[in-house]
Amino acid sequence: MRNLLILFILAVGATSVFAQQIKRDPRYPAHWWTAIVDPKKPDWEIMPQEAADGEVILSKRHELGLLSNFAPTPFVFHGKRYASLEGFWQMMKYPEDRNDPRAKFAGLEWKYTRDQVAQMVAFEANAAGTLAGANMTKMGITWVSFEGRRFEYKPAVPGEHYKLIVEATWEKVKQNPDVKQVLLSTGDLILKPDHHQEANAPAAWAYYEILTQIRTELQKSEASDQSLPLLTFDDLKAGRHVVGPFRIAAYVLDLYKCPPCPPPNQCKPCIPDNIVVTDETDAKDLSKIKRLRIYTEKTDQFEVKKKYIFTVKIKGTAPPGRPIESVELVGTEAVKQ
Repeated sequence: MRNLLILFILAVGATSVFAQQIKRDPRYPAHWWTAIVDPKKPDWEIMPQEAADGEVILSKRHELGLLSNFAPTPFVFHGKRYASLEGFWQMMKYPEDRNDPRAKFAGLEWKYTRDQVAQMVAFEANAAGTLAGANMTKMGITWVSFEGRRFEYKPAVPGEHYKLIVEATWEKVKQNPDVKQVLLSTGDLILKPDHHQEANAPAAWAYYEILTQIRTELQKSEASDQSLPLLTFDDLKAGRHVVGPFRIAAYVLDLYKCPPCPPPNQCKPCIPDNIVVTDETDAKDLSKIKRLRIYTEKTDQFEVKKKYIFTVKIKGTAPPGRPIESVELVGTEAVKQ
């Protein structure tokens, strides 16, 4: 036991010395690389201080953990809400309905439903996936599914599964302003995973590379967005003519989502899902509040009374001079308060 302790101390010391020899970029928070000594560190974990020059570990021990698939960062994808990217990933292993061959295979126990796994996060979702993986092995199948489509879980070349993971990762980033902010804050650092990966893992497993691609696109978009006109509510009231998208800073006043219509009922048509925003939240006379309705299917990503900079475009055409009362959402950025 004493020899093991000595080896552990020497190993930690060597790692700390290695970390201190690397000069970290002062543009970024120093705690991203601060050496952590944890005797209970799991074998799978790569510590923050193990990053090489120009790299950063997406460690769950600080805010970069938001970029992990495990993080509780809910998003809506194809009209359904998922509690985390890990929940989305693992639920694809589960039967879609009672006619699914996975549900009908004799002798299998599915401890959870597909919908239950979709609402899981972190290690709970991962463990549910491990159980499903064991069932897949018993069935002798290597495919998972989404919306009735079956595809290989670990293809030799990126396929449908990879495409879905990339799309879902994009939604996670776009619908969670804090995730977007953290991702952009990594600048030009090389993103690295906080866990050891299996050899020859499929492309979908390289979440850090997917995030790097998204970061690059966001950086390009951020640069171009700054050139868009920033209008005020007075501009909207005056019907200032704008060609193409524009930006507006506003507080969320209200969220509207069309309620479901349970069959076989025939319900009255709803207006499309939207949010209503304003330029002030403390007005005493609500009738005089300036409002703008922004149509979006992703109302869940916003918080009432929180301020955002919205990139929007006019629905259809609006003649110059006519007040602009409704627009379509193009993008959004949370404002620090």
